Amino acid sequence: MTFILWGLIPFGCGKKETAQEALKPNPTKPAHSDMDVFQKPGLWVKQTSLFDLKGGISTTSAITKVRWALNGRCQLIETEIDSAKGKKYSLIVNTYRASASKDKFMSTWFQDDGLVFGFVGGWDKEKTSLNWEKSFPPSGADGLRFNLQDNFSGVKEVRTEFSIKKRGFPLKRGESRLVYVRELNAKDRVESSPVCKELARIGKVGLWNDSQSLTRDTDNKTQRISVVNRMSWSWGGRCLINEGLIDSGAEKEHFLWVKTFDPVEQLYRYAHFFEDGPIHQFLGKWDSDRKMIRWVSIHPPGAHEISEHFVADGKRTYTLITKLGQETFTGQGVSEYIEE
Repeated sequence: MTFILWGLIPFGCGKKETAQEALKPNPTKPAHSDMDVFQKPGLWVKQTSLFDLKGGISTTSAITKVRWALNGRCQLIETEIDSAKGKKYSLIVNTYRASASKDKFMSTWFQDDGLVFGFVGGWDKEKTSLNWEKSFPPSGADGLRFNLQDNFSGVKEVRTEFSIKKRGFPLKRGESRLVYVRELNAKDRVESSPVCKELARIGKVGLWNDSQSLTRDTDNKTQRISVVNRMSWSWGGRCLINEGLIDSGAEKEHFLWVKTFDPVEQLYRYAHFFEDGPIHQFLGKWDSDRKMIRWVSIHPPGAHEISEHFVADGKRTYTLITKLGQETFTGQGVSEYIEE
């Protein structure tokens, strides 16, 4: 299932490009030169130390794979963590907002437990560091405040210092060291599978095609859109990653979304990344009787409602309502599996 935010898609005609050709996997460089400050693609190793309030220290080691996605508009960081409680996995999506006046860098973290956190950051050229602050959920929602600083020593080492407070009280602090090992090769592409039935039902590895219509309420104008998507599971199978390209006869629009599942709250979490930087966050609830997920946007709140119906293993139908300013858009679509 892919929905398109109408206000970000221009009406009109433009040069068409075959969607399969434009949706190229594993680009070798970022789309924006400012994104060169991020870690270079490749295999990295990581050591992390956590310090609690009682002076205790816990350490973990990890292997990290870094690659570009979405034609260089997103950086994906997939990590396997070896801890005392066994292996855990995380996914980080780094993006860039060229039009923003400050905090141009954005980082969205998908944790092993299904929680999602968002950060905004700014680049300090003199210190060669990225300084991050948590932006999602807002600090008032969960009371947590994260402060992180990534310090870059050339292109092959990153040292990170971080602290976590809850409602103003320190919880823990830590530091990590990330070191580049080598370029990624074919053996590094591990074919992961979803870790639970809740995730297994929402997608399937391979190419999908969406046919969608959207109608604007102010003039009743309808546009039909075709979207090609490539789905894959993140390392460890905790997240479904979708890279997509709108092929509608208008200007091309790339996007990426990630979906995960929170087993404690029994909720799906969904982040939609636009090629020019904005990120929209959703929560979804499974309705077993109707075999559907109802998605509601929580950031920005109340902007979108989507009902996604699971017709068959390789077919979804959906309806949506989107509110942008004073305008409302309604739509419907079909998403079908093409090939692996």
